[in-house]
Amino acid sequence: MSRLAIAMGLVLGLAACRGAGPYGYAPNYVPTGGEEGATKDAREYDPVMYQREPEVWRKSTTVLFGVVTARAPGPGGAAYLTLSVRRLEPRNLCSNRNDEDTCRVTVSDRDFGVVHAVAPLGPEDDLGEKSVGAGSLVRLSGQFGAPSFLRDEGQRRNDAAVGAAMLNLSSDGLWLELPALATAHSHAFQRGMRGAAQRSATHAPTARDDFWSWRGAMYRAALALDPVSIEEISRVAFRELRRAGVRTVGEFHYIQHQPDGTPYDDRTVMSDAVVRAAKAEGLRISLLRVAYHRAGPGREAEPGQKRFCDSDVDAVLRDIDTLRAKYAGDPDVVIGVAPHSVRAVPPEWIRELSAYAAAHSLPFHMHVAEQPREIEECVAETGKRPVELLADLGVLSPRFVAVHATHLLPHEAALLGEAGAFACVCATTEADLGDGLPDLVSLRKSGARLCTGIDSHVITDPIADLRALETLARLRTGSRVTFAPSSGTPAEQLWREGSIAGAAACGFADVGGTIRIAREHPALALVEDELLLDAVVFSGSSALVSAP
Repeated sequence: MSRLAIAMGLVLGLAACRGAGPYGYAPNYVPTGGEEGATKDAREYDPVMYQREPEVWRKSTTVLFGVVTARAPGPGGAAYLTLSVRRLEPRNLCSNRNDEDTCRVTVSDRDFGVVHAVAPLGPEDDLGEKSVGAGSLVRLSGQFGAPSFLRDEGQRRNDAAVGAAMLNLSSDGLWLELPALATAHSHAFQRGMRGAAQRSATHAPTARDDFWSWRGAMYRAALALDPVSIEEISRVAFRELRRAGVRTVGEFHYIQHQPDGTPYDDRTVMSDAVVRAAKAEGLRISLLRVAYHRAGPGREAEPGQKRFCDSDVDAVLRDIDTLRAKYAGDPDVVIGVAPHSVRAVPPEWIRELSAYAAAHSLPFHMHVAEQPREIEECVAETGKRPVELLADLGVLSPRFVAVHATHLLPHEAALLGEAGAFACVCATTEADLGDGLPDLVSLRKSGARLCTGIDSHVITDPIADLRALETLARLRTGSRVTFAPSSGTPAEQLWREGSIAGAAACGFADVGGTIRIAREHPALALVEDELLLDAVVFSGSSALVSAP
C-alpha cells in the first residue's frame, strides 16, 4: 500500500512507551483510564475506508496507534508528531515468549500511513522512559481536520489559529489551514484600470509622473461608470480577492452620484451595486461611505470629482442612515463612515462625521498623510499636520483607520498608538504610485495596530501585502527582522495583521473562516513542516491558496 499523508487534530488520550523500534513488541503498553474513556466509541483508523469516505471519517472520533518518527515543538506546550501508523495485534506475544503474563500487545511491521498530529502533552507524558519522541509507541484519539485551535470562538480562536497553524487532510490532499485574510482598504472600480496607467501620462522627457498624474486617469475611469458597470467590475475584483484567500473587504466607496454630480433617484444605488458584488462573490464587506466636498482647502470640486461630492454633511449622514437600515441584521455587511481626507472635507465635517460614527460604534476610515502635498495644505489651512489635526478634533480611537500613513513623523505615529488606532498600509499601490516608504518601525513601537489594503487592485496578492509590513521596514532601515513579537514568530504576527487586524478594522469580530494553503505546491518543496508558515509569508504568494 502506498504511504498516505494525512493529518489529525488530537483532542483526547495519549499514552506512550519507549523501546519498541520501528515495529515489534510493546510489552509495557498500558492504556490510561482517560484514554479508554475517550476511545470507547471510536473506531480504529482504516486507510482504505478513509480514502473512500473521507467526510464521514472527519466527523468521527478515530483511534491511531503507531511509531513516532519525528517530533517538533507545537502550540501551547503541545507537540507536532509525525506518526507511522501500525496495527495493534493482541496476540499475547512478547519479546520473551516465556514471560507471556506481562505481554500486552504486538505491533505489526506494516506501515499504514504517515500522520501529522498535534498532541497536548502533559508532564506525565514526557518524563523518563515515557518521554514521547522518535521510537515511541503512541495511541492517539481525535478527529481528522478538527484541530483544537478551532474550538474557541471569536478573536481567541483566530489568534490561536495563527500560532497553531498545522497540517490537515481533505479529500483533495494535505493542506495548511489558516485564518482567512482581510483587505481593509479597497477601491474595487480601479480594478478596471489594470495596465491602463503604466505609461507616461506627460509624454515629456523632463516631466514627472506621480500620484497626481495617475489621478487624472483614475478620474476618467470613474466618470465612465454606472450602477451596472461598477457592479460588474467589482465582481471581478472581489472574485480575485476570494480566490487569493480574502474573506473580508473594506470598500472605501466614493462614487455616489451621476457624472455631473446629480444624485441618482435612489441615492444609494452605487453603494448597493458594490455590496451585491461582494456578496455574490462570497465576501463580507464593510461599505465605507465616503464623504467628499472639495478639491482642497478653498477650492471647489474639479469636474472629475463632482460625482464624489455632497453639498452638505447632512446629505452624507442621511445616506449612511439609509444604508444602515437597509443592511441591518445582515452579518456579512458592515456600514462605516469615511471622510475622504483632510483635503476633501473641512475640519467641521470630520468632527461631525466622527461623532456620528462614535454614537453608532461604526468603523471610521480616512486617507491620512498619503502625499506631501496633502500635509502642506493641511498645515496651511489649520496650522497642524493631518494626525495632529485629527487628534485635536477627537477623531482618533480604536475604531479609527489611518489609510496609508506614509508620511508620518514619529510623534504622529505615537498619537495613533496612544489611541489604539489602526494604520492600513497598501504596499502594492503605494509602490505603484511612488508614494514613499512608511515608517513602520515607529508605528509598531507606538502600539498602533497594523493592517493591509489592496487599494487600487494593481496586483491581487494579499500575502505580498502582509509580507510588505516587514520588508518595507527592511528597505527603510537596512536591517533584517525589524520586528520581533512578544510571542510567536514574525510570520505569525504578520498573518495576524493581514487577517485578524484587517477584519477588526472593518468592524467584524472574527475573520470569517479559514483558508487552505496547499502543502504539495512546488513553492513549498523542501520546506520542513514546522517552517511552513515562515515560507508561506516570506517566500509565497496567493498562488499557494487552494481554490475555494
